[in-house]
Amino acid sequence: MSAGDCIEGPDGCRGVVALRWPGYGSRRFPRCERHGQARLEREEQNRAKYAPDGPCPPAGFDPADAGERWDDE
Repeated sequence: MSAGDCIEGPDGCRGVVALRWPGYGSRRFPRCERHGQARLEREEQNRAKYAPDGPCPPAGFDPADAGERWDDE
C-alpha cells in the first residue's frame, strides 16, 4: 500500500499504510502510522468523555427511552 491508500490521506500521511484497528469493533481500515495513532487517540478521548460516569451523555440520549438517568444525581 502507498500513502495514497490511507483513508485519511494522502495529506498528512506518515509511515507505512496498513490495516489498522480504529479502537472499537473488529474491522480494520487502511491508515498510515500517523493517522492510525491519531484515530486511537480520538477513540480514547471519546471513551473518556462519554464513559458512563462521565459528565456528558452521548448525542441522542433520552432518559424516557428506558427510564434511565445519565448520572446518579
